[in-house]
Amino acid sequence: MENDSAFVRYQEGLPAMEPFDTANRWEKADGPYQYIVSSGDLYDLFGYRVYSQFQDFDFKKYHILGVQACSKCQLTCRLAGMQSGCHADRCSTSWLWMIRDNDRAFRLIPSLTLEADKFDTLSKAARRNYRDTVMERSSGEKNRKYWYTSAGGDCHAKFSYALLQDKYFPVILMKEWNYYGGCRAGGFWEYTIQFNQPEKNRLYVKRTILMERWKSN
Repeated sequence: MENDSAFVRYQEGLPAMEPFDTANRWEKADGPYQYIVSSGDLYDLFGYRVYSQFQDFDFKKYHILGVQACSKCQLTCRLAGMQSGCHADRCSTSWLWMIRDNDRAFRLIPSLTLEADKFDTLSKAARRNYRDTVMERSSGEKNRKYWYTSAGGDCHAKFSYALLQDKYFPVILMKEWNYYGGCRAGGFWEYTIQFNQPEKNRLYVKRTILMERWKSN
């Protein structure tokens, strides 16, 4: 983590062990990297008490990243210039939370967002079986990926997407902006985001940000 130039400081006071939200003890963290990019993520992960403590957090400039790490590896092995796991007893991992600068942490990946084509049988089958999953299709273009994703909101909701490559962790982060449409009825949409995979394999993380009404220019 000492090579992460986006690092601002460690965030104290967030749970080091699961469950994060004691009111939902059955919930487990999905994956080794927990990105908190909006107040909604705070509420979903930790519940109302923690959410209420971060009312003034500037998510436009910063985000919070949680990673699993062994404190003894960090304090003993790394400082001694040795490999992780060199201490005598077994590694004991806990969640470590850090505040990071958005501009320094991410690189925008050019992408193309297409709403689902109801008449494309191949795309329809892929979405049915691989919703919110990244796949390859024979497009003739090297490293071309297709991220099938679903979105839900009211019947007039609008959505926009961006793919971000973390410069220091092996993650591609999808941000979905879910704009309130003002309708009481519910709606459901499916999208395909096409992009060229950056070098090496990476984990894929999606985060949804709830927004007010869409403002057309």
